[in-house]
Amino acid sequence: MTQAPRWLLTLEISAVICWVVLAFSIFTQDSQNKIQPLTLNALESSSSEERWNGIFFEDQHVGYAVTRTSVGSDGHLLLEQRSRFRVATFGKVQEIVTAGAALTNPQGGLQQFDFFFA
Repeated sequence: MTQAPRWLLTLEISAVICWVVLAFSIFTQDSQNKIQPLTLNALESSSSEERWNGIFFEDQHVGYAVTRTSVGSDGHLLLEQRSRFRVATFGKVQEIVTAGAALTNPQGGLQQFDFFFA
């Protein structure tokens, strides 16, 4: 049995150290630049529009999706999305649920964001 060259071990250790440093830097970023989750005040709106869509796979109805757009009295836009559908993976039927919401300022810049997947 042959032994791996010393440079290969050095390369592997360097790669692991780089990965750990990168992972640490991702989780310790400054939170001031992060998008904040939605608050109850953001959910208050003056008018809204809703659109429902069926989700189909071939000819079978497997779920639905709904998108709601609301405009606040101050010009903010609240975009909400929810979907629920069933898929067969590896011989097992699974139910997928997603929900997302985004709040933009009157100029269209993203202010708050939430997403859920199960």
